[in-house]
Amino acid sequence: MFVGEDTASAILLAKNAVMASQTLLKNESDSSMESSLPFIEENKVSHLDRSYELSEQKVKELNDLFTEVDRKPASKLTNLNYHLAQIALQTHFVNADVNSFVAMAESDIHVLPKKKQALVRKRIAEVKESAANRANNI
Repeated sequence: MFVGEDTASAILLAKNAVMASQTLLKNESDSSMESSLPFIEENKVSHLDRSYELSEQKVKELNDLFTEVDRKPASKLTNLNYHLAQIALQTHFVNADVNSFVAMAESDIHVLPKKKQALVRKRIAEVKESAANRANNI
């Protein structure tokens, strides 16, 4: 399994947590006769979507780099150090995106019911641990 696959699933889980909290916020605002999310909430969702798309692109690039390294013997890679540096850099960017999604999920977790908060906090801790392990393995 590529490093990027773990990261992609972590990003997806973090995005889902934020989107769930956004849905709860929207449902709350709809029930109080407000027909749309506040401007700042719409911005947050839009930013999350853009960040997620960029993260998916970074994960694909990272997997492409790993595939390239896996397919060629080390003797054929004239710029092995360059490729390894690119992998480390791409992993760093993906981890930064994961951290951003986790922070957004943590900031919106208060709108969830207490039982759901505990589950989301547990998953956030797992995502953080996974990201830390990946960073240490580079």
